Amino acid sequence: REAHAIVGSIVRHCVEKHLSLNELTLNIYRKYSLKFTNDVYNVLNVRASLALKKSSGSTSPKEVDRAIRVWKKRLAKTTR
Repeated sequence: REAHAIVGSIVRHCVEKHLSLNELTLNIYRKYSLKFTNDVYNVLNVRASLALKKSSGSTSPKEVDRAIRVWKKRLAKTTR
């Protein structure tokens, strides 16, 4: 609940200031919680965020590539 409230406050700040989350400085993030560190920007970067995903069937580039290979094989079998 605490994290949800913190994120909600940050999003409200961004909406009011017409900013995106990656435009906020670390100092602004730390005004909301001292737990924020520079790694917050890794999560806000689309490619970095996707690369952090590890679970099977996730949107990580590795899992997407695997799913594409599986479906290409399945589709090739049905078109014969």
